Amino acid sequence: MAVKKKPVKKVAPKKAKPIKQMPAEQAYEPKAAEKPKFSLNNKFIIGAFALVVLIGALILIANANIDAERILPVKEYAKAAVGIACTDKCGDGFCDEVVCMAEGCPCSENYRTCPRDCHEARFEDLAEFAKDSECIEKGELTPNYAFNPETRTWWINMKMKPEFEKEGCNPACVIYESDKKVELNWRCTGLVAE
Repeated sequence: MAVKKKPVKKVAPKKAKPIKQMPAEQAYEPKAAEKPKFSLNNKFIIGAFALVVLIGALILIANANIDAERILPVKEYAKAAVGIACTDKCGDGFCDEVVCMAEGCPCSENYRTCPRDCHEARFEDLAEFAKDSECIEKGELTPNYAFNPETRTWWINMKMKPEFEKEGCNPACVIYESDKKVELNWRCTGLVAE
């Protein structure tokens, strides 16, 4: 018995669907799941954290400078601040506030490190010198003061107590740089009737 062959059906190939293409000018937009979750609230928290860290670092630096000032003598602190071996020229008559930054340059001076050359005394320092003087017995110091380089004295304007006021006088408390002697100078004009 012979096997009959079944006729083979010819199937036409399926047509492929055309691929949609995006226009070239249209940008790719990620799906919702792909978008980073970085809200304004997160940015604020990170900014606040960075600010706290910055302020903390500044406070630590300031405290380190204050601690170094307490540990070192005034002269050594001035040298350490420059970071090089500077030449001490205190007493030469010039206040070397602005100096070069090389080996052998003068050390930077101010009232604390070299009061002989720098006359920018703080009011608190001058008031300390005058605390047991006639100035304080008869009045009070005002924050108006000046240095006279010729006589090397500080002159602090006074506000006198009513019982010690004198007409035509503008008193000052005078501090002599050489020996820190303190005296009251009445600075009167004209004749004073006593």
